[in-house]
Amino acid sequence: MRWHEWRDRTDDGELRLVRAVHHGGIWRAEARLRSEPEFTALDPIPLEDLETLLGIVEDKYRRGRAPHEHVVQLQGLVEEAEQRPPGE
Repeated sequence: MRWHEWRDRTDDGELRLVRAVHHGGIWRAEARLRSEPEFTALDPIPLEDLETLLGIVEDKYRRGRAPHEHVVQLQGLVEEAEQRPPGE
């Protein structure tokens, strides 16, 4: 099991925490605002979060901390998300 976490800010300036986990060949993600007590599952994972995750995993791969198959898998997920109709 591998997990990756990052923070970003919403348009309102509120801190958003995102956690992505790769387990059993499947990527799952969840997020919460700092003001919320619980994480909420992201299904499907939004394109913006997939692109951020791909960047994080590519950086970890360059440093030898993530396998290349994760990079390839995430590139495929980004391509699929780009083809999804807006709002899904």
